[in-house]
Parts: sequence; C-alpha cells; structure tokens
Amino acid sequence: MCKRGTKEVQAPTKDTPRICEPCDGITEYQDLADEAECKPVTDCQPGSFQVAESTPTRNRGCLPCNGVAEYQDKPGQFGCKPIAPTCSFGHAEAAAPTASSDRVCVPCQVTR
Repeated sequence: MCKRGTKEVQAPTKDTPRICEPCDGITEYQDLADEAECKPVTDCQPGSFQVAESTPTRNRGCLPCNGVAEYQDKPGQFGCKPIAPTCSFGHAEAAAPTASSDRVCVPCQVTR
C-alpha cells in the first residue's frame, strides 16, 4: 500500500515489490492512501483567498471572502479586496457586492 502523499508507479508482483513515488506538493498532492495517481493542486477560486500552501498530502487551503466588507474577483490570490463604500450622492447601486464582486454604482438618471 502506498501512503498518503504518494502514488503507485508499479504494482507488486510475486517477484517485485510495489513502487511508490511522492507527489511533489507543488503541482500535485494525494490526501488518500493506496492511490495510483496524484491529484492536481488547484488555485483558490474567485470569492476566496489562499491561507495555506499545498503539500504532498494537502491541496491549497482557501477561505471565503465575506462579501460584505471584502471580495476577491481573481483566482489564486492571497487576500481579499475591500468593498467600495456605499454609492455617493447622485449615484445608485446597480449591483450589490458579493464574495467575488465589488459594489457597482451608476449615475442616477435625471428625468424631466
């Protein structure tokens, strides 16, 4: 059996032992034992940020932005961005902020 953080590259036979190789922990990891392949390391998605590097036994650690005071619109980032303040006078909120997008303000239209 190959341990966590490794992959089996050669199954055992009656004449040869099982051969396991480590996952590199940078582009691949494996959190389960006895697997033939490593899993690809993934970037933190928009709406979240990275808090821990990947290891041979763990994918990157990500936490969500709260969508109230902070957001992140790009993958693979190490922090959230502050959400813009409420819209200024003469502007209306066209889109509320979310964990992956900022508040959008547009000028109010004057009607006569």
